[in-house]
Amino acid sequence: MVCLSFYKSNEKIVNMITIFTIPKSFEDSHIDIIQTNAIKSWLELDSDCNVVLIGNDPGVAEKAKELDIKHIPDVKCNEFKTPLLDSAFELARNAFDNEYLVFINADIILFDDFLNIVKYLPSNDEFLVAGQRWDIDIRYKIDFQANWQELLKKEIEKNGRRHPASGSDYFIFNKNSFKNIPSFAVGRVAWDTWMIQEANKQKMMTVDASEAITVILLFSFLNPLAD
Repeated sequence: MVCLSFYKSNEKIVNMITIFTIPKSFEDSHIDIIQTNAIKSWLELDSDCNVVLIGNDPGVAEKAKELDIKHIPDVKCNEFKTPLLDSAFELARNAFDNEYLVFINADIILFDDFLNIVKYLPSNDEFLVAGQRWDIDIRYKIDFQANWQELLKKEIEKNGRRHPASGSDYFIFNKNSFKNIPSFAVGRVAWDTWMIQEANKQKMMTVDASEAITVILLFSFLNPLAD
């Protein structure tokens, strides 16, 4: 895996990105805060980034309407009514005519540096970008004012901890990649390992963006989404 330190390639535009996630139910007030904070941070990236919520758990449709983003409810599920990733990937692939897809967990905060990665990705080629996250205990609604990123990064410096390098909470890839992803149930182990192994098998450029992109999980002992 290549460690990215930003070698310059051709300029890109942000409306080539579809960010998609499969949220949990918003019925629990704490999960609501965590997921809403995360999704709002994605919307702060740029108004031309397309964000998609996939699934039909309680509150997902209402949250998509509240935030004025696309909702796709009809994802295929297993016998336990757990959404399947191959179906979600295909739905996201067809939602917009964008070159890049970003699958991300619904509890992950993004900063502006996330968009910088797009400038350095190969055009019309297969690749996979992933990276480590920071964990931080935040149990309140973030006020997305002009300096919210600066304040959160100071909080990371003070109280954050780097999560061990196991799995990934986001993947960036070309929309034509990973069409063969198995029917993994969302939230289950091993699927993220499959992504990296498949990228290596297909000889894709694989990039560890941990030092180039800051992502944080809104961790707390009350957070059932954290792992």
